[in-house]
Amino acid sequence: MDPEFDDFTPSRIVMPARLRLLRKLREKADKSREAVRANDELPREAQRDNDALQARWRAEVARAEEEAMAIVRETLGIGQYSVLHMIREGGYESWFQLRSANLMRDFAFNREAWYFDGTLLKKDKSLGAGSRRGGMGFKIAFMERRRLDGHWERVRPIER
Repeated sequence: MDPEFDDFTPSRIVMPARLRLLRKLREKADKSREAVRANDELPREAQRDNDALQARWRAEVARAEEEAMAIVRETLGIGQYSVLHMIREGGYESWFQLRSANLMRDFAFNREAWYFDGTLLKKDKSLGAGSRRGGMGFKIAFMERRRLDGHWERVRPIER
């Protein structure tokens, strides 16, 4: 049985003003990352305070992730530490506990997509003590989350 896929494209489910803010935060974080990289390439005596640059970059990435998680919570009804089962078009399947969400650029089609990052579940679908990281970038997918009582609930986008 093939799952029924839903369209989670950011431009369809997020209000334009929130999407602009999220894009601006991502661009700001990317510029800070480039500043850190450029500083690392300079000779040692010419480098600026690398710790301050990295701290600013981490703060900007955290702010962008906070905004993305707030949008995901409002539009999909899932939050940090939700246990998700996702199947992307093409058959890629993943089971993980959500840690962060972010907006990414889908270079194949030059559109935005979501990237969910988290901790992979064990083979028996339980949370483990391991730190195996995983995630999925997607626009169109089948998604369900595990409720506290152990049942799985379909996640569908809330149209704006």
